[in-house]
Amino acid sequence: MHATGEGAATTAHSVEWVGDKTVHTTEGTVEDVGKGTKTVAVKTADGTKEAFVVADHATVDTGKAVGRYTVVGAKKGEHVTVYYTEEAGKKIAHVFKHL
Repeated sequence: MHATGEGAATTAHSVEWVGDKTVHTTEGTVEDVGKGTKTVAVKTADGTKEAFVVADHATVDTGKAVGRYTVVGAKKGEHVTVYYTEEAGKKIAHVFKHL
């Protein structure tokens, strides 16, 4: 769920349904954006580079607004938290939260 506000003033803006899959998170900096593909690579604090396939329904949460996430909109150097599932050996990104 993506929400703004706190406590009783919290307002939900969208909810992502990923079925019965476990959702994982990783935090880092956008390192690479696939040209012609729907992939984004994120470099974590320990220097590990993780590649994600961006789901068709992926969203971005900027803390002020929630909208659709497109690979074209991803910018190298952005600090993000990625919420993803693992399917067929690939990491599928569902939500990008800008920090």
